Amino acid sequence: MNVDSKIFNLYILLIDTLIRICAAFESTVDEEIEDYLEELEGDYYTFFDKINLIPLQKANLLTDIQFEMIVTLKKDISSISPNLWNKVSIKKDLLWNKVVKEADDILNSLDVSRRKVE
Repeated sequence: MNVDSKIFNLYILLIDTLIRICAAFESTVDEEIEDYLEELEGDYYTFFDKINLIPLQKANLLTDIQFEMIVTLKKDISSISPNLWNKVSIKKDLLWNKVVKEADDILNSLDVSRRKVE
């Protein structure tokens, strides 16, 4: 498969953002979690947007099902109240648990086994 480097970089950013959602927050210091959540907020909104997903789908890097899974994940993250974007909620809240599971399912469907946040 010959994929344009711009499209491939967009794919890598998508994968990195999905991995960030699945991070092991229970072993992360609280100050890092707050910074992490701030970064995640902008990243998910950008890289899960249809405008960025369509080129990946056209390049056959995403199936129709994966495309829809990511759109649903974006909707679910967007529905998390701003007061739940904190170090306690991301570790324990059911809505966060749901989006972590969704992101993990997407990564599995993309056959991404390496799950280290960089």
